[in-house]
Parts: sequence; C-alpha cells; structure tokens
Amino acid sequence: MCPLPLPLLLLIIPIVRTQYISPIPSHPASTEISAIYHAPNSWLSELSAPKISAVNTSAFEWWYFDAISATNPNVSAAFTFFTASPSAFPLAPRNASSIVWSVGFVSLPSLSGSPGEPGEGSGDEDSATHRARQSGSEGRVVSEIGVSGEVEGEGEGVVLGDGRGWNVGFWEGLGGWVASFPSPPGSPLGQGMGKSRVKPAALFSGQQHGAPASTARYAHRAAASAPSGTNIDVWVGWEGSRISGRLRLENATSPRTACSTTSRFDPSLRLGPIGWANIVPHAKASVDLVVDGEVLGFEGYGYHDKNWSERPFHTQIRKWFWGHAHVGPYSVVWFQATPQNGTVPFGSASILKDGVPVLGGCEAGIVSVQRLGSPASPGFGVEVVMRGVRLVVSGTREVAGDGVRFFRWAGLVQGVILGDDVGGGVALFEEFEL
Repeated sequence: MCPLPLPLLLLIIPIVRTQYISPIPSHPASTEISAIYHAPNSWLSELSAPKISAVNTSAFEWWYFDAISATNPNVSAAFTFFTASPSAFPLAPRNASSIVWSVGFVSLPSLSGSPGEPGEGSGDEDSATHRARQSGSEGRVVSEIGVSGEVEGEGEGVVLGDGRGWNVGFWEGLGGWVASFPSPPGSPLGQGMGKSRVKPAALFSGQQHGAPASTARYAHRAAASAPSGTNIDVWVGWEGSRISGRLRLENATSPRTACSTTSRFDPSLRLGPIGWANIVPHAKASVDLVVDGEVLGFEGYGYHDKNWSERPFHTQIRKWFWGHAHVGPYSVVWFQATPQNGTVPFGSASILKDGVPVLGGCEAGIVSVQRLGSPASPGFGVEVVMRGVRLVVSGTREVAGDGVRFFRWAGLVQGVILGDDVGGGVALFEEFEL
C-alpha cells in the first residue's frame, strides 16, 4: 500500500529531481531502526533530510523555525514539525492518532509598554506594536498543537530533497516548509538551480491534495519565491486553526554542526548523545500571520535547526540551555546540555559578525550558561560566557513551555563580545530540566 496519497507522489517524482523522498507514516514503526550522525557535506538538503530510518516508539526528530522582532523582544513566532510519540518525547500530545504533529507559539505585542517593549510616543515602535495599540490588543502568547490526520488527511508527512540546495517538508493538513540554498561556501556546485529545474509549487496546488485553501496559498507563494538564494518559507494553518500564515527566512548564513569552526565544516552531527544541525544560525525574517483573527506582521531575525535520536529524549538529557541572540553586528548561538547519566555538561557555540563566523566549536568549555532566577518566575534570564564574550540575557516574556520541564523566553541582551560593548539586542532562549 502506498504510504502517501498517490496523486502527491505522482506530482513529486517528475517535478523535483529528488535524491531522496522520505515518507513518514502516521503510526510508529515496529521494526529495528537506526540513526545517522554524519553529514557527507554541508548542503541544506543533506542536513535537513530525516536522520532516523523509521520512527518507532523510542525515536524522535523535529525541525524547528523561529523569528523574533528586531525592535520588540515580546513579538515572536516559532513553529516546530515533529515526528515523535509521547514515549520518545515527553511533550508529545497524549493519545494522538498520529506521530506526525506540529506546534506553534506566537507572542503578540502589548498595548502598553511591557519591559523591553517600545513605549507610546517613543519613536521606535514596530508595526506589530503599533497595530496592537491601534486595535486595543493586549500582549499574550497563543499556542496551538496540530496532529496530522486529526485535522484532515491520513496523518502522514514527507520530506524530500535533491541532495544539494532544495528541501521540502509537508506535514499533511498542518503545513510545512520549502527551502533553497545555492551552494555550500566556496562550492561551484548547484549554480543555476533556477525555476526551470525545480518547481515545488506544483507539490501544493490546492484542494486536490486535501490541503485547505489557506495552506495551499502560502505553500504556493513559498515555492514560487524560493527557487534561488538562501531562503526558507514556512507555512502553517488549517481550517479552523488559531494560527495561520507564513514565516520567511532570507539571506540565511551558512549551516553549521556542533563542532564546526570558523574555517572548517565538521561532518559529525552529534552533540553529546543526540543529533543537532544548526541549519540557519542567522537570517533576516519576515512574518505574516493571522492569530485568532488578528493580523500580525513583523520583521526581525530568524533561526532554524533540527534535533533527533533513536532513543527517548528524557533518557539522554537531564538539562539543557539553548538560545540565539542578535545584538549590533553580532549573532550568537549557544547550546549547553547535561546528559542524563552524567554531571559534566557538553556544549556548542558560534558567533557571527556581519554574517561572517568569528567563533565556533564544541571543545570543552566553549560555552558556560548560568541560570539567573527561576525559569517559572518573572525576570528569568541567563548569563552566557565564551572566550571574549559575556552576555546577560534578561527575559521580558515567557513565550513557550509546559510550566514544569520546559521554558522558553524572549528577552533583551547586553554585555561584551570580543571587546565590543553591546546592548539593545534581542534573544530567544530556553531551558529543559527533566
């Protein structure tokens, strides 16, 4: 029996010169599985490809995308596409009919100036905050989980790529992404990969695939606008969903792995016991959403990564701190985690200046992250220390979490980076404690 609707596969195969098509069935596999922790190259399509041979009740994999306003840390959006069951990842929806699901978190601006938000008449108010003030809206966070199959369709997903710059993910009934990179740094390959070669817009042409009109519209726009250049379009939404629309990443910086340095791409995809690929450390982001009937649009900074393992998340990780900050000409990514069976944390960090790597690696002591306050209390923050770097990230709003094990905050950044005093930046950062 074909794991995906036949019309979809018939459209995919002749249009995209795929190196791989990876269907993701709605139910966990009952066979033994394996995971990949090595990348043959730094092509986006290779890094974004599924790294689990099949998803059973022990395995998890997710693709994460976010954007934060450049002028208001309390305005952000994050979308994650999962393949995981509750036995593999503790935050997965219970009693769901499919292991293919997604979650979105959108932080709306406040009417009155919350900490870190521009005040009325300040002159630096962003468009989202201005619209909130005009409409009388209060700042809040809206979250939504969608389970493929419970929304519509058969509850399946697919990820495909050409082995170079193209990558497409489609979570049936929920949304997905279309991505294109021209080539790895310095590589002559992949040039001329224009509209005549790959046309993923035809993958999502509306109701013939069971996609709601809103999802098909955003998918078509995404595919049409991403044939060349370092762009990723993410779209979400279904009939009756609270959140629908598009998040776009443009002019993305080069992908990196945990141990990649400023001069070398490291092929290992391991970060401690799990897999991690930082596919987009920094990008220009533009967001156009409708949230509970309210239009939200903003520009700022974008980010994209993915995690996976063939073993349950909570059996491997005791605690982790992760985040990305954008301040002045710098973009900073940190990831520090403590394994479940140990006490010594492992980590990875990178710094870009004007889009160019100036620090990166995974050696012992590359980054130290210390909690400032409780993640469940107002004013939570972290101190991030690297070689020549000391940043204080002060939380202004909790933007995601379950209130017990997982907390994600948005906030403001100040400190010193490689001798430069910096301030006024924005960040998204999180803590898991299991």
